[in-house]
Amino acid sequence: LTAAPQGWQYPRTRAEVEALLAAAGPRPVLLDFTGPSCLNCQVMAKTVFRHPQVVAALGRLTPIEVDTDPPHDELAAWQQERFHSQNRPLYIRLENGRETRWSEVFAPTDRARLEAFLAFLAGGPGSDTTASEEPLGRFALLALLGGLITLLMPCTYPMVPFTLTFFAKQAAAGRRLLPLALAYGAGIMGCFIGLGLLITAVLGSQIATVAGHPLTNLIIAGLFIVFGLSLLGVWFLNLPSSWLGGSRAGYVGALLMGLTFALTAFTCTAPFAGAVLSAGVATGSWGAAVGGMALYSAAIAVPFVGLAMAPGLLARLPRAGAWMNELKVVGGLIELAAALKFLVICDVAWGWGLVTRTPVLALWSATAGLIAAYLLGWIRLHDDTRLEGMGAGRLLLALAFLATAIAAGAGVAGADLGLVEGFFPVLHRP
Repeated sequence: LTAAPQGWQYPRTRAEVEALLAAAGPRPVLLDFTGPSCLNCQVMAKTVFRHPQVVAALGRLTPIEVDTDPPHDELAAWQQERFHSQNRPLYIRLENGRETRWSEVFAPTDRARLEAFLAFLAGGPGSDTTASEEPLGRFALLALLGGLITLLMPCTYPMVPFTLTFFAKQAAAGRRLLPLALAYGAGIMGCFIGLGLLITAVLGSQIATVAGHPLTNLIIAGLFIVFGLSLLGVWFLNLPSSWLGGSRAGYVGALLMGLTFALTAFTCTAPFAGAVLSAGVATGSWGAAVGGMALYSAAIAVPFVGLAMAPGLLARLPRAGAWMNELKVVGGLIELAAALKFLVICDVAWGWGLVTRTPVLALWSATAGLIAAYLLGWIRLHDDTRLEGMGAGRLLLALAFLATAIAAGAGVAGADLGLVEGFFPVLHRP
């Protein structure tokens, strides 16, 4: 092992990191558990760890970067075994057998947090203690927010008209909607909880490692591309008509609809569900992992159960065709752009040199500009109707995508994009 610039060390095996700890002697050590797939880790590396005061403070320590992404599974297991945590970022200061931890992400412009972090580096208290003492409320909030964010992802869009159509036909057949809606919600929650149990049983403490594996990211990127192209009409992925249109489908149909929704939305749920499962497993409790998935899936299921109880909304929506096609086009382009985020991790791991910061930002800028032009009516497809007017909502959304295109273009020219920079890993400290 050789010292990296500014004293950073980069062990690649358990033996190497333990040798570095032994060689440090009485000198305090900072362990930085990180990885290319950890967005918050990259944000901290590109902001806080470049602050002059932090650089000076690190000069009085032995800083060791512990990459727990594959192929460093051994280091991920070491983190779990020795520190009972899978959290990333996680900074652990070791001195004379005393251990303090910091896992809070902040901006260097937050002077109070920066001063507290500098005090932590100097031997003061950290922002947290151990994974087992992680506040239950924070974990529950992670699960709920993950579910709510998933609802905003493009994978859930196609299920809105399917849900309304299915339950409208059930209402027309004289069926009671409440038990059917609850069966639908049970299907969604049951699928997520079942997947959570299966993944936890099979992978256990390796969940975080699998989530950061380039093959996992390649599969997720592939699914995003498949669903994105489907929304754009390149091919069609249809649910069985007997599930959607049969007035006699009843409870079985409602349950299958819920299960299908969960599987269809898996491309969008994988990153968020994985974070919830990892946090649950890090506590050492199966109950936490299962409870987290229950909260996560409930946040997704409840709004759709509400839709199921109000199939009359279908009649109040604009006629299928124009608005639905526009929703699919925009959603498809967003999914294709989102796939690049996962391909970045593959590029870092396998050294392609293709899906890097500049080309990704250029493609994001082009995609956002294309969506803005489409929403403004400058581009129309054969299934679209002519845009007669411009509502305030459409205009604001188009301007938001236009601003995104400009910002990404500025990033191509070298501008610092703040949190977005976390999508593009740094291989070594500056």
